[in-house]
Amino acid sequence: MNKILIALVLIFGISGCSSTSDGSFVLGAKGSGAWHTFASEKDIKEYWDGHETYEICMKWARAEFGSQRRAMAAALKRRDENPMLCYNPEADALRDLRKSVEKIEKQRNAPKPKYLPMPN
Repeated sequence: MNKILIALVLIFGISGCSSTSDGSFVLGAKGSGAWHTFASEKDIKEYWDGHETYEICMKWARAEFGSQRRAMAAALKRRDENPMLCYNPEADALRDLRKSVEKIEKQRNAPKPKYLPMPN
C-alpha cells in the first residue's frame, strides 16, 4: 500500500513540472505563471518564439501573471512588432469584473454560520 501511495505522489508531483532545455525539471506547466518564475531566460525565449503572433495574442488574453505578459511582449518586440500589440484594456477590465462577480457570488452562496439562541 505504501509503495502505491509513494508512486502516486511521485507521478502527480512530476506531472506538475516541465523539462528544460538542459534536461532538468522546473515547477509548473510550460507557459504557466509558476513556470515563468522558475524557468531560465533561454527557455522562456524559446517557448514564446515558437508561437505565432496570433497565438501569443490568444494567450495574452488568458495570462494571469505579469511575468507571462512581459515574456510575450518581449517575444513580440524580437519580431519587430509592437510589444503592446495584444493589449486590450477592455478585455482586462471585463476579466477583472468577472472575477469580482464570482467572488461576490461565492461569498453570497457560502453557508451561513448557525448560532444557538442566547439563554434568557
